Amino acid sequence: MGLFESRGLKPNVIFSARSTDMIRAMVAAGMGYAIFNIRPMTKQTYAIGDVAELPLAGDHECPSVGVLVRRGVALQPVCDAIINACQLQAMNGAFDGALIQPHVQ
Repeated sequence: MGLFESRGLKPNVIFSARSTDMIRAMVAAGMGYAIFNIRPMTKQTYAIGDVAELPLAGDHECPSVGVLVRRGVALQPVCDAIINACQLQAMNGAFDGALIQPHVQ
């Protein structure tokens, strides 16, 4: 909503959902549009139809990605393994395709 508010706009929200899969299915069914700050890794949906990715023009905030852990709490070895695996994947560029970079005209 901040994307709209920063430009003095208020979208007419008719539907909402808690799942990105549901939102993508609704868009594919022609029920409206959605703005995501993370790029879907596929255009395929669970509904009939596909979605199209259209980058927004102008300068916009990009999402920050990270892992939050509570200070002073020892993590289980499996948690450390997952965090280390994610860091390695990030260093190898595995998530680069999901991040949407601003398209400045």
